[in-house]
Amino acid sequence: MPPRLHEIHVGAREATSRRSWIAPDKVSPEIAIVATLVSIALFSCLLRVCTRGRLLRTFAFDDGLALVAGLCSIGLLVTFIGQLRSGLEEGWQATRSSNDGATGPWALALSLFHIIGISLAKLSGAFYLLRIFDRRYCRFLLYGLIALILPSALTWFGSTLLRCIPLAAAWRHPSPPGSHCMSWEAFITFAVINNDLILVLILLPIACSPSINLKTKATIITIICIAFIACAAAILQTKTLFSNWQTGSLTEKNSLKSHLHRTIELTTALLVLNIPSLASLASTLHYIPAHQTTPPPPSLHSQQLTPTPPPKP
Repeated sequence: MPPRLHEIHVGAREATSRRSWIAPDKVSPEIAIVATLVSIALFSCLLRVCTRGRLLRTFAFDDGLALVAGLCSIGLLVTFIGQLRSGLEEGWQATRSSNDGATGPWALALSLFHIIGISLAKLSGAFYLLRIFDRRYCRFLLYGLIALILPSALTWFGSTLLRCIPLAAAWRHPSPPGSHCMSWEAFITFAVINNDLILVLILLPIACSPSINLKTKATIITIICIAFIACAAAILQTKTLFSNWQTGSLTEKNSLKSHLHRTIELTTALLVLNIPSLASLASTLHYIPAHQTTPPPPSLHSQQLTPTPPPKP
């Protein structure tokens, strides 16, 4: 017997209410948090570019790396929204077979943007410290850190991109016949490589040095405090990865946590990189009005046009 018309309307209304209840309550706060963090990071990157490129005319290699890392945060936001719109709010455990094909490419792109962005941010911080450090042992330590970041970033990127062959086998359940995937143990080993804490600890001798003034010391302490937030986000991200490894599956809760931790790590790292340029911008803007209030020296042309008084008899 065919169902009645009002029963069809009731079923459709219940399905719509479930979908609309999940989306605003679970998805919108995460999108708002990620969009806010990315906007703050991008604004600080733009201020750095204007300060270093337009005002100081000293746009260096580390500034270019920080700018590219800021552009990666845009990709992080776009892929995060795309993954949520593709069905992450439906719940991964309940609709895994239907949603993994849509959310898998977005999740892979989000991971790759995060790896590129955070690796470039670390390299930018290391090259910036090379410019301000003059002690030999610190420079050797930074050279060794750069030599560690480059291969670890390439390994992390490659292990994430080529985790399964063919690529679609990473988000197909069950895996297609003839596909080969890296084990969770090997994948987690490559993914948890982290150098954030080393860059933060290098700043501690500068903050404790008695030769710097109080203003510079306060700026460095602020940088260290914000950098510890990025380190904490990286540690929580590692904990989530190990939780996924132990359970053997990726739940909706762990997925949202993982994406938020990646966003917090990258955006706070960008903010840490741009704080010295913001301090330079404040000093430059303070110097310009003071410089404009002083009368300019007479130009050579005005000196030539001004008649010299006749000598007194």
